[in-house]
Amino acid sequence: MVGGVNVVRAASPLPDDTSIGILFVGFLSVAVVIMSSQRSTYSGDLNRFLFGSLTGVDNGDLVRQIVATAITLVGVVVFYRAFLVSTFDERQATMLGLRPRLAHIGLLVLIAVAIVSSFSTVGNLLVFAFLVAPPATATLFASRVPVVMVGAALVGMSASVVGLLVSYHSDTAAGATMAMCAVIAFFLALIARWARVQLASRHAVAAG
Repeated sequence: MVGGVNVVRAASPLPDDTSIGILFVGFLSVAVVIMSSQRSTYSGDLNRFLFGSLTGVDNGDLVRQIVATAITLVGVVVFYRAFLVSTFDERQATMLGLRPRLAHIGLLVLIAVAIVSSFSTVGNLLVFAFLVAPPATATLFASRVPVVMVGAALVGMSASVVGLLVSYHSDTAAGATMAMCAVIAFFLALIARWARVQLASRHAVAAG
């Protein structure tokens, strides 16, 4: 997938998020086809792969998540400047000697580590929801990248806790409920931002 994203990026004007979304679905489909072509005894693993099993998380799952989190955090801290500059201005990154192409590949690898390590624990639906919704929510109210990163983590944790509580009391699927809470948080933030902009506009008109 990392290689495919780089090929699409080099051969087309499409942004990274488009190629990531297309290839994510493509490779996920290939995995499901492979797993579903086996004997029927694999159906349980397939369901867990797609929808997760939050209530059945064991020590192995936690260890895998801890290792993936540590790798991601170390990578982000060590290569933060290269990732940031390369994302916004590749020419500037080249002038600074930050090797933007290598930084881009490294960023995609970290994303892949986070995605793959989470599949069997939380499932495809929740991985994709949390990959997009919390950062998008934080971006509505923050302009600095570190603030967006912290805000996205807080939104994700809040959606997880609220989703688990709602799932427990409503007897609904935990992963889907958490994903729904993350999406609802985005729209609530969008409404709040729109209301703030409208209020500021009215104050400006009144002051004028």
